[in-house]
Amino acid sequence: MLQTGVHVYEDHSWWTILQNFGFNTINRLAQTARSQMQSAIASGNGQFMTYEMATTIGWSRSALLDDMDCSLRGMLHGYKAVFLPNVSVPQMGVHHYWPLIKQRTRWCQGGIQCFKQYGRRIVASKQIKASLKIDILLLLALPFASLIYTLAGIISIIVFGHSLLVHLGATLIVLGLLLALSIIINGAMIYAAHLSAPTETYTTKQKVIILFLQPLYAFIQSPVVYISMSRELLGKRDWAKTAHYKHLAQPTERHDAVIQDKLTSSSIDPAKPREEDISQK
Repeated sequence: MLQTGVHVYEDHSWWTILQNFGFNTINRLAQTARSQMQSAIASGNGQFMTYEMATTIGWSRSALLDDMDCSLRGMLHGYKAVFLPNVSVPQMGVHHYWPLIKQRTRWCQGGIQCFKQYGRRIVASKQIKASLKIDILLLLALPFASLIYTLAGIISIIVFGHSLLVHLGATLIVLGLLLALSIIINGAMIYAAHLSAPTETYTTKQKVIILFLQPLYAFIQSPVVYISMSRELLGKRDWAKTAHYKHLAQPTERHDAVIQDKLTSSSIDPAKPREEDISQK
């Protein structure tokens, strides 16, 4: 399998900028590391697989995290995936809070399902290297760990709120140190992702938004893990298409312009058949 990078092409709001940071930076770094270990995993869009793998593994219609499901079954059968950090496909962002929560809930619950279905097989597999096993198992176990540290985060905010009333100076220093640590970590990820793909850059405005608002963006997604666990325990496994826009089912004019620019820059005329296509016919 071949997996390209993925980025959110809309950069006009802090909401979509932070979604793009998740795809274009965090996911890019993780996929690069996995590819160096042994094999990347399918991630959203931009997958290309051989006919042999497609017919042998197939694509599950019932898995909530179908790309991960396909990747894990492929690894267990000895197939590998290569990640291309310098190639990226555009993806539409989610523009409203609850549709984003529904999207991330599906991803989270899908990860729980993959952990339950493939966890033991991954541990016992002789096809997957130990380092990649650890990475995948940690990724799949993340929802379970989130139950604890999300609750701990909520309690910490309550404690900090009380401390602000009692020990204002000391509490502000601690909050400042935590923000500084977050800025350093996110800044390091931006720099590392740029090294792996020099063409993927952020503007100064985008960097400021990422460095200062990423903690808030992560916190407001706290309900995801609890909704996911509840749905899984109740046996609710229905799949809902992500609503990127509240009242829009078709891509925007901006999206059309981006796609047209890509076609123009690559010297491809979508209306003109290629010679090899004609010869194959």
